[in-house]
Amino acid sequence: NFYIDSISFTNRSDWLDFDDETLNNSSNDLRKMQELTMLSENTSGLELYFVNKITSNISGLNIQSGALISTNASKSTLAHEIGHSFGARDIYPRNISDTSIKLQNSDFTQEDLPYDSSNGEGKRYYKCDLKLESLMRRILMYGYHSESRMDLPAGYVRGFGKSFFETYIDVGFFKDGVRKRPFHK
Repeated sequence: NFYIDSISFTNRSDWLDFDDETLNNSSNDLRKMQELTMLSENTSGLELYFVNKITSNISGLNIQSGALISTNASKSTLAHEIGHSFGARDIYPRNISDTSIKLQNSDFTQEDLPYDSSNGEGKRYYKCDLKLESLMRRILMYGYHSESRMDLPAGYVRGFGKSFFETYIDVGFFKDGVRKRPFHK
């Protein structure tokens, strides 16, 4: 459960509009983002900062002090950034630096989702003939925008993270409802 503890407003337009050109000047934009996120720093809570625009391709961004969400962000982008705030990682079906390296588009197995909701017993949440890459596109922590991105599986899923090798990516919560990594604050 979440509740709103406080809301702060600013009229500093230079804190609310980022674009492709200025985001390339990372030191300037990083400073602006840090100034914005200091409006309500160290709240011990989930800090969300709503801005007009981040870039033409990015509508949500998680930085150490909170999540930036643009006005054109979808509900799944907001949920995705909240997932990052709780330590969940992006997952990709291929190596993001070399897109030719990808997981085989095969049916997923219990080994690909070791903490799946059925935990290997009884009825599974996902259909057994679903391809692993198709399953990833449904996961909330899928690293690219996807209209179907809404599933929050239990624990780890086999895939690529921002490290450049295939591994098990921490994309969800575990059966007891806790995260294996602590909240980022």
